[in-house]
Amino acid sequence: MAKEKEMLLICNEAEKHLKNKILEYQVFQRKRALEICEKADESRKIESEKLFDEAIDLQRQGFEEEALEKLKLAENLENLQTTSLSNPKTFNGITIQKRRVVRIIDNKAVPAFWGDIEI
Repeated sequence: MAKEKEMLLICNEAEKHLKNKILEYQVFQRKRALEICEKADESRKIESEKLFDEAIDLQRQGFEEEALEKLKLAENLENLQTTSLSNPKTFNGITIQKRRVVRIIDNKAVPAFWGDIEI
């Protein structure tokens, strides 16, 4: 009975330690994803401003078609919808993956592809 309690205590401690590490990793991943999104938004804004400036310069020089193209690109960048990562879907706990190992007996029965064409 004492050995079972000792083993149970070890398992409980390991589970608690693992849960803490999983939580730390989730927090790290969320912060990293938010930083990447913020950098992408800043880059998008900078690129949009550059395109607007180029469109104005081209219009002043008399290149109306090129200016209109740049203006459309800039507007597309401005109106680009971004994904919010404030509440991402996360899995809590430990997930289980099943992996299967197969052995191919007849290679002719396995389809082979070259690009989109089956050989």
